[in-house]
Amino acid sequence: MSRRSRVLRRILLLALAVYLICSVAAVQVMNAALFGRADEPDWLTVRYADVAADYPRQTVTFSSGSAQLTGWLYPAEDAAALVVIAHGLGADAETYLPETMHFVDSGYSVLAYDATGTGASGGSGTRGLAQSALDLDAALTRAEQEGLPILLFGHSWGGYAAAAVLGGSHDVTASVCAAGFDTPLGLMRQTARRWCGPVAELGVPFLWLDQQLRFGTAANVSGAEAAAASGVPVLVLHGSDDDTIPADGPSLLAACQKENAPNIRTVLLPGETHTSLLHDAQGRCSEAVFAQIDAFYAAALADGAG
Repeated sequence: MSRRSRVLRRILLLALAVYLICSVAAVQVMNAALFGRADEPDWLTVRYADVAADYPRQTVTFSSGSAQLTGWLYPAEDAAALVVIAHGLGADAETYLPETMHFVDSGYSVLAYDATGTGASGGSGTRGLAQSALDLDAALTRAEQEGLPILLFGHSWGGYAAAAVLGGSHDVTASVCAAGFDTPLGLMRQTARRWCGPVAELGVPFLWLDQQLRFGTAANVSGAEAAAASGVPVLVLHGSDDDTIPADGPSLLAACQKENAPNIRTVLLPGETHTSLLHDAQGRCSEAVFAQIDAFYAAALADGAG
């Protein structure tokens, strides 16, 4: 081997080593930044202490993997069904008190819970995007003890879960998925590109490997494919001005539109953002959106009863 060839080989090996080290380090930095502990947000405008007298609740616990999760069961008189709420990443069950109160007022009992690594639940961190579906699966096992038809409501991280979990064994009457993503890797890839630009594509194989090591096959579940195959009525909502999960990007809405399954209805809400599609800054639920949700749930329950 000539001297020039040896030098070239060393340069290539050094470049490969730098690539491997930088890619692994970048994945770890992303995980640390995105999936640490998520304690109760300090920006909530509606807190349970303010409404406790009108909305009594029971604390429940259940396991999801090695973590013990804490949830709250809000009973409605003569409840027509139980709505299970899956929250977004960085939020918690109390973030969705406006939605919880709306559903109770509408005649549904509600089970809301803090996911792994969040709020009152155990876990050193939220682990990753696929964890939301694993936690919702565990919550559904607890929800089945109530003996009521089960309706799902998920937002963002929870919006993915409310679709992905439909590929499991639980009997779900209907699901509403708001501002969700289609696959964990798809959203991680978008996030990496936002942080690093096109060069982030070089690290995608390491993102994929990290997801496989953390979650196994659960990391590969497409929310759109699971929803389409389930036959369960699904309402997918997304804001046209969502900058967190763009509607024309890795969103559940875009993937469901490609699936074109008869059991899935997609609604793009003009001018709405990642959070405003549900409630405003004062915690008031969107009347127009929740009128659609209420009608969707009622129709699914009526079809199920028939």
